[in-house]
Amino acid sequence: SDGPRIRTAPVPEIELLYSESCSIESCEIIPETPLQIQASGGMYDIILKAKLDRVSYIEIVIHGVSVVYDAGKELLSCADKDARLSPDNGCIDLRIVVDRLSLEIFAAEGLVYMPMRVRFDPSVGGITVRTCGGSAYIKSSNIHTLKSMSR
Repeated sequence: SDGPRIRTAPVPEIELLYSESCSIESCEIIPETPLQIQASGGMYDIILKAKLDRVSYIEIVIHGVSVVYDAGKELLSCADKDARLSPDNGCIDLRIVVDRLSLEIFAAEGLVYMPMRVRFDPSVGGITVRTCGGSAYIKSSNIHTLKSMSR
């Protein structure tokens, strides 16, 4: 046991900002066929649970910004930051909250937290999930478009 651990998660009230939602279940992603998710609005709450081949990595591209999990190295990375992430029974869970200027990445039920200030590419729309070196099985994924908090 690692002893006491702090976990973090988005506040439950984030659900009050959901405007549209899209769910994907039981979907295999192979290197030749990335999953393209058409999502509008630019701000999202993305919840993903995936099972990966040990030799693969999975990449989630949001408006040109990549979040990558390398299964062989057990490493989650975005821009210049990375964090160790061990799979649980061969699966990883990710939650990515996307705002206008930032990504907040939560993994392993809140044991991993990576707040990221990023520069999105406005010419790259939607969300793409792809793999390399093997396939990924998306057990479940929910993409919620968020309304602006400003009035």
